Amino acid sequence: MNIDNFRGRDLKNVIKIVCDQKFFEELVDLPNMILKNHTYYYKGIPIYLDENLKYKTCELLYKNDNNFYDDIIKNLKKEANHLNDRLTRFRNNNEMNNYIVTLKSLRETLDLIKKYDWQLIYSEYGIENDKIKNIDDSINIMLANGITINNEGKDIHDLKNDKNNLPKLVTEIAVWECNHEGNIRNHKVWKTNIPYERSKLNSSNEIKCEINISKDIDVNELSKNVSEVICNNMKRSKY
Repeated sequence: MNIDNFRGRDLKNVIKIVCDQKFFEELVDLPNMILKNHTYYYKGIPIYLDENLKYKTCELLYKNDNNFYDDIIKNLKKEANHLNDRLTRFRNNNEMNNYIVTLKSLRETLDLIKKYDWQLIYSEYGIENDKIKNIDDSINIMLANGITINNEGKDIHDLKNDKNNLPKLVTEIAVWECNHEGNIRNHKVWKTNIPYERSKLNSSNEIKCEINISKDIDVNELSKNVSEVICNNMKRSKY
């Protein structure tokens, strides 16, 4: 959610605002911001920083974690299973009229589930390569202290060569769940050493993660699967 969407957002039942540093810098200029006991509040809602969030984004934590819609979805899934059982019975008994009516009901039920259930979203994007900054810091320390060779036996020329061989951007992967109201939960981020080139991704660097949203989501299992995808792609990368 960017700052423009946030301004017009209905914050009813929101109990916490979580954002990155850049989003906070824009948020702090809005009216209704107060500082109390070393914590900023917007319209009475506490604000927290999360370094895992990127590119001027924020998440809203709601009271009761949307149990109302969770209960509805749970019942709709039970109804879908019931309709599916009826479909099988009508097909076996060659009751085609009942079969067609039930098929339409099942389709409408599945459409409702898809609309209101939590959806799994996947994104990959480029971030600055920390290794480049580390090399720059090492060079500056060596120059400031008159050191010609570091602990690894490399001089400044060697370090600059290492820096030039590194990609400026590496790929970061994010996975989260989002519902029809734009609420977010289970936001997870993985940083990789895979070079990121927006217009030049090739088959050796591109990360693919196929997610089946037709079944209940197990986020812990998802984390394991995505981690395996990252490891496999890192093994194929030369970095």
